[in-house]
Amino acid sequence: MDVEKIKKIIAQYEAIRRLGQTNMFDKNMVQVIAYKNGFYELTIFIEEGRYFEIFKNYGKWIKMIDESDIPEAKPVRCEWELVEDFEEVVE
Repeated sequence: MDVEKIKKIIAQYEAIRRLGQTNMFDKNMVQVIAYKNGFYELTIFIEEGRYFEIFKNYGKWIKMIDESDIPEAKPVRCEWELVEDFEEVVE
């Protein structure tokens, strides 16, 4: 993988981490937040099953970016609702 792609992915990851909305081990939620924020490089990286490479290489990769490389991430509204009648859900 080329250096510029790694830099973009780690910057997008760092933006989500700093947002503090999710546990970063919850890769599915990280992927949702990435997608909703337009962080498609990170979204695809996760889709390819490579998410845990970030944890393995974080110390090395984070040194590759500057503060100005980290994009702004906005929180994603996730609404969960308990449904009493299952039939409402499947209709």
